[in-house]
Amino acid sequence: MRVLVVDEDKDNCKVIVNTLLNLDIEVVVANSVTKGIAEVGTGVDVLFLNIRNINTNSEALATLIHQKKNSSIILIANDSETTYEEYIARVGADLVLAAPIKALEVSTIVRWRKNMRSDSVERKARILIVDDDKSQCLAVNEMLKPYFETFWVSSPNEGFKLLRRSLFDIVLTDFVMDEMSGIEFITAARLNHPNLLSVVMTGYSSRQKAVSSIKEGIFDYLEKPLNSVELVQTLERAWRVVSAKSSQSKLMYDLAKSNILLEQKISQMEEAERKLIRAVNHAKQAVKDKAMFMAKVSHELKNPLNSIIGFSELLSMDGAEPLSESQSESIRFIHSSGEHLKHLISDIQEMSSLDAREVPLVFERISAFETLTKEIAVFKKSISSSNISLDCDISESLPDVIGDKTRFQQVIINLLSNALKYSKPEGATIVIRADTVDDYFVQITVKDNGRGIPISKQAKLFMPFERLGAEHSEIQGTGIGLHISKTLVELMHGKIGFQSEEDKGSTFWFTIPIANGH
Repeated sequence: MRVLVVDEDKDNCKVIVNTLLNLDIEVVVANSVTKGIAEVGTGVDVLFLNIRNINTNSEALATLIHQKKNSSIILIANDSETTYEEYIARVGADLVLAAPIKALEVSTIVRWRKNMRSDSVERKARILIVDDDKSQCLAVNEMLKPYFETFWVSSPNEGFKLLRRSLFDIVLTDFVMDEMSGIEFITAARLNHPNLLSVVMTGYSSRQKAVSSIKEGIFDYLEKPLNSVELVQTLERAWRVVSAKSSQSKLMYDLAKSNILLEQKISQMEEAERKLIRAVNHAKQAVKDKAMFMAKVSHELKNPLNSIIGFSELLSMDGAEPLSESQSESIRFIHSSGEHLKHLISDIQEMSSLDAREVPLVFERISAFETLTKEIAVFKKSISSSNISLDCDISESLPDVIGDKTRFQQVIINLLSNALKYSKPEGATIVIRADTVDDYFVQITVKDNGRGIPISKQAKLFMPFERLGAEHSEIQGTGIGLHISKTLVELMHGKIGFQSEEDKGSTFWFTIPIANGH
């Protein structure tokens, strides 16, 4: 058996060469495709080819592939993340081995090629005839030539040399020879060719020894003088056994090949998982860093901002030196802008803390009916002087829920405030209701008949700082409230959503889990 390695990587070559030498297999190394052409032309059973050589010399590669005939091609990839399918298709490879090459992988592949041939069903059996009687060798060879591919040698040592160079299916040897017995020759040959089938030819005097040798693993024996029909029939039976073992070896090789591919996939998945974990950890750290940065910046901004708001209030209340109307208007604008900026900073602080999961939620049993009733009452007072009406549908039989009470209230207030802000100024009705959903959740729904949200902008609704065009209107806001509400609802294991139609209003809803035992 002969193996050719076309690879300039010394580490890969070292593993392959050492593995094959231990198996007493001839191996040749070429560090380029051009040098490999000369070697493959003399015949190889397995060709190991580094993927890097595929793109270097396309003409030489085509010649190499054309000359390789029935040899198996095993690609070597130094980059474990390379997509192999394209290269497998280009050269007709059987398999790809990812560096670092493992000795077990190499031996598995080569042992398969050594012990079987994929075309064993169609081809003739290869038979080696070993007999120190040259005339006997020639006679036997003539009998078998029409049926098998035969080779003959007239000494055991010549037989060993031929076995090192070529692959045989069956050895037909004389039982008694001068250099060593046929049994000794077969026993030595099997050290490197464990699946080699053997048949011995024996005279009458050594018949009893030949019969006992079958117990030692000899397939069969034939008595001299040989009968050509019996000889051919015996070797055909031996060939059927070899073919059956060959099919079994192919199945074992396919299984080994699948295991190698599976190990490669698992290795790639593990590496992808490690990268994903690193990316997640980096992302978490980035969120924490952002939250810390926002906390510091907010703290630094709030101190001077509180001073601005405080002094604007003092100036507007100074009776000793009253302000003119235009000055009072300017002070009111400063105060209003300061308050707006203060709310914005608070919202940013809360958003950063929530995104970093640094806001601990206290889960408890909450009366959904009492909480909603209380928040609705407060909201009604805030709209008592406006043209807005509030329609409620909250049942006393509403089950208790589980969540953080303060955050639950915050989401309710947020949705009601949004409905108020985006309602039509000439008068509108806001509807709030609560229902059970699938016996597992309470769903709170807030509906308005305001301006609605265009379909083109709905995908950005829960993104922070997205006001969907309202930033150019008289409606105040930061664009953070809905993002905070969504985060809070999801932290309480609920969901939030909406339906909206432009100029016809919006309906927002969120769910919160029902408390166990209710």
